[in-house]
Amino acid sequence: ISKNSYILDLFQNMCSLCLPHEVWTFVFRLLPLSDRLRVRASCKYFRHLVDNALWRDWTLELRTRSVGDDEYDEEGFWSMVRCWRVTSARVTSPNSLRLTRVVKELPGVTTLVKNIGVMTIQDLKHFTSLKRLDLTSSSDLCLKDFTLFLPQCLTHLRVCQFSYNTPELPLELPFTKLKSLVFHSAFDSHPVTVLHFFLSSLPQLQHLSLRIYTDNFFEGNVSDLTPLHNCPLSSLELLDCYTNKLPLELMKMLSTLPFLRSLAIVCLCTGDVDVDDDTSHKLSTWLRDLPALTSLLVTCLDIGGFVRSIPCSVTRLILVPLEVNPWTEIMSALSTQLPNLHHLHLQPHDALGSDTALIPRFFPKLKTLRLSHKKVPEDAFLSLASLKELEVLETLDEEPLPAALISKLRELTKNRVQICSSSENVAVLTCWCK
Repeated sequence: ISKNSYILDLFQNMCSLCLPHEVWTFVFRLLPLSDRLRVRASCKYFRHLVDNALWRDWTLELRTRSVGDDEYDEEGFWSMVRCWRVTSARVTSPNSLRLTRVVKELPGVTTLVKNIGVMTIQDLKHFTSLKRLDLTSSSDLCLKDFTLFLPQCLTHLRVCQFSYNTPELPLELPFTKLKSLVFHSAFDSHPVTVLHFFLSSLPQLQHLSLRIYTDNFFEGNVSDLTPLHNCPLSSLELLDCYTNKLPLELMKMLSTLPFLRSLAIVCLCTGDVDVDDDTSHKLSTWLRDLPALTSLLVTCLDIGGFVRSIPCSVTRLILVPLEVNPWTEIMSALSTQLPNLHHLHLQPHDALGSDTALIPRFFPKLKTLRLSHKKVPEDAFLSLASLKELEVLETLDEEPLPAALISKLRELTKNRVQICSSSENVAVLTCWCK
């Protein structure tokens, strides 16, 4: 036994001398959790590497079975977590003391995910190193009071399902270093006012996502708002919107943003909405004023009325019409308008069918393609193999592609294309658009 231990120690010492720690760290990242733990237990050198490098990107989830339970009082738990240098925490416990415990034991946390309530909102101010914050709640909180408890060093903030009853926005925001803001909430103010407030109050903001549902029309003048010439915003998402409730001049405000490259417009369309409104006309006018756009996501009733207004600079496109469209005409118009399209997502109201075979002719430079394979003939689907630059093919259906069809497609592409499937929702859409 002693001889084997000596040989093992000698081998580990030789390994540590032969390879730099960066190489070992790269190798360990490829291992599953169980193997990482085995490596960590083999010697002090490997334990040091695992603890100092491989846990940093992991998220510590703290949860309890009931209010009042404390399952993390065991001796050595927090010291072990600190040894792992965890910087991201997800707190799902309903106990407000859990948040204060995280502050005490892990003061260096930079990322926090929390289902928060009124009783725990004040604890946020103690996270002085926090850079990323993700909050979800159904509580009624005043926006003015809420912003007072947020760390001023925040760079990424995501707030969802809050219900604000405040009649007005705060005069200013304390976290001026914010670069990304996802604010999916109900506002009493009109979306134009809300949008301009965030853009003018956050001088370093690069990504903004807002739910802008409203029943009211904008009563002011967009031209009277403060210009946004120096705003660094590069990505904008407008979700749950009725474009007929937004002024036609809204996009003129956005056209003055020199760095805007990605735009997502997700329209609300129900049976109560007049399908003859001016949505297509407005989108056509808006898109003409954004000549530097490279990524575009649009989901609305009719997309045929604005495809010829999409800037030719767009290389990533997602189209989700909510009614039947003449796809042959639309793809023909798109091919003329977007000669350098590399990433395409098509999710029509009805299946593309045999029109799928036209994609390689209209968009020969595609690198990524997402579409449905329902009601698509096999020969039409296999024709996608003629896309010489295609790297990823994703299907949007719940049912995966038949194994035989995948095998044929891989054979035709010589395993060049990655074939996968994905479930569809707005979050996936907007992430793919970036």
